[in-house]
Amino acid sequence: MRPWPPPTRARWDEPPRVGVVAVNYNTRHLIARLLFGLRCVLAPGAIQAMVVIDNASTDGSRSLLAALGEAGLVDPILNDQQRYHGPGLTQGVNHLAARQAHGAVDLNLVWVLDTDVSILRPDTLGAATAALAGTGAVLAGEPDDGDAQGPRLTERPVALNSLLFDPAAVWQPRHRPFLEDGDPARHLQRDVVAEGQRMLSFPFRSHGYLVHHGRATLAAVARAGEATHQYYRWAVDHHEPHFGLHPQGAALAAAFEATYTQAVGDDADGSIVRVLLRAEQVTVSRVAPNR
Repeated sequence: MRPWPPPTRARWDEPPRVGVVAVNYNTRHLIARLLFGLRCVLAPGAIQAMVVIDNASTDGSRSLLAALGEAGLVDPILNDQQRYHGPGLTQGVNHLAARQAHGAVDLNLVWVLDTDVSILRPDTLGAATAALAGTGAVLAGEPDDGDAQGPRLTERPVALNSLLFDPAAVWQPRHRPFLEDGDPARHLQRDVVAEGQRMLSFPFRSHGYLVHHGRATLAAVARAGEATHQYYRWAVDHHEPHFGLHPQGAALAAAFEATYTQAVGDDADGSIVRVLLRAEQVTVSRVAPNR
C-alpha cells in the first residue's frame, strides 16, 4: 500500500473531488457503460480522475482503454497477467495516491466501482458525499442484501460494487488494502471499524442511484470455459446477474441500456471515445424519484 498523503485542507470545506477506480477483466461492453454513466449521467464536476486496471483481457478491452487513455479520459493500467480484483484495486488506489503526492491530482474521495455498475441518477455522488459529511463517516457502501432504510451508520460489511471513501483516513498502512480474496474489502473494513472510524450504509442500489448487474466477470470466465482462472469452479454455478437484489433491477438495467444505445450507437471504440469527450448530459428513464 502507498499511503495517501495528508490532506491540505478540511475534508468537507469544498465540493467533492473524486477519483474513480475500477478493475476490468473481459467486460469491455460494461466498462464502456460504466464510464458513460460517470461522464454523461452523473452531474458533472466532481469526478477528477478515472483509473481502470485491466487484468490481461482478450475481448477488446485493452484497445478501448488505450483509446480512452490517449483521449485523456482515463488512466489505463494494462496488466500483462491476471492479478485478480483485490490486488487490481490496490494497484489503482496506489496509482491515485502517487499522483496525489506528486500534485498531479487534488482528490478528497475515492470511489471504487465494479465494471457492471450503471449510474442511473445525476445526484448519486452528491447524495452520498452529503451523507458522509453529515455523519462523519469515512467510508460508504450498501450491504449485499440492501438497506432501504439508509443512509445510516453501520458496523456491518458493505458491498464492494460501489464503495466511496476518504483516502486520507482509510488508505493508510495501519489498514489492510484490498486483498486477493473472495471479498477483497472485508479486511480493510474490519480495520477501519476496529480503529473506531465510522462506516455508512448508503442505499446506492435500494434507492435507485445505480444498478449493479452482478457476476459479470464470473459470467465472462464461465462463457470462456477458463478452467485456469482461480474462480472458475465458482463461476460455473454463479454467473447469472442478480441486479443487486433490487426488485426492478432488470428493468432499470434495460432503461440504462436503451439510453446508452441511443447515445453511442455502434459501440465501436471511436464512437465511445467521441461520446465520452462530448459528455452531453442524458436522463435515464424509469428511475424512481428522489427519496
